[in-house]
Amino acid sequence: MSAQSDFTEGVRDVSPLLLGYLPFGLITGVTAVGIGMSSLEAVAMSTLMFSGAAQLAAIELMAQPAPVAVIVFTALLINLRFSMFSAAIAPHMQALSHPWKFVSGFLLSTPSFVLSTAMFETDQSVSRRWYYLGTGLPIWIVWVLSTIVGVVIGARVPPELQLDFVIPLVFIVLLFKLLDGNAMWVAAVVAGILSLFGELAPFNLGLIFASLSGMAAGLLADRWWFR
Repeated sequence: MSAQSDFTEGVRDVSPLLLGYLPFGLITGVTAVGIGMSSLEAVAMSTLMFSGAAQLAAIELMAQPAPVAVIVFTALLINLRFSMFSAAIAPHMQALSHPWKFVSGFLLSTPSFVLSTAMFETDQSVSRRWYYLGTGLPIWIVWVLSTIVGVVIGARVPPELQLDFVIPLVFIVLLFKLLDGNAMWVAAVVAGILSLFGELAPFNLGLIFASLSGMAAGLLADRWWFR
């Protein structure tokens, strides 16, 4: 297969998933402008950060406002899954040059990871770099463009109309999509309860403490209680 056909196949495989990024990109752009970020800052955030859940969490903390260290640590905590994705896909990318590895790391997302690893394990002839690029680049483009549309919409919303309430609603929707096991329910309940008390914590550290505690509770539940 040629590089062009491998790239095209990657685009074709990821295309059905692109629609799901539109509402989150719109919400990110609208809420970023709503908390006072400039249009350039909001678009640059999506362009360079390229992480929906981490961006929304960072925007929520910026609206409070939280210390920079707390915002950065929270974003890193949410993005821990990418370290596992990187370790899993690394054997397939060993032959790539350093520039290509940098691009691949930047474009890493859950869909591109799942699609690429499945393809690489079943078809040894496919070009790693071009198929992966075909799955990752369209997601980034859709994410940035939908953020731009959200910024344009958000700039037209009156300042007295607060839209930051949308962010918790988005995370609630994502939460219920993930609650597919007893351990996940334990993690969610523990983190939820502790986050309520965490409102009293200084420097907005309650969210981080609640997140780590929920993860620990979920792991313990999965290991000992529901085996």
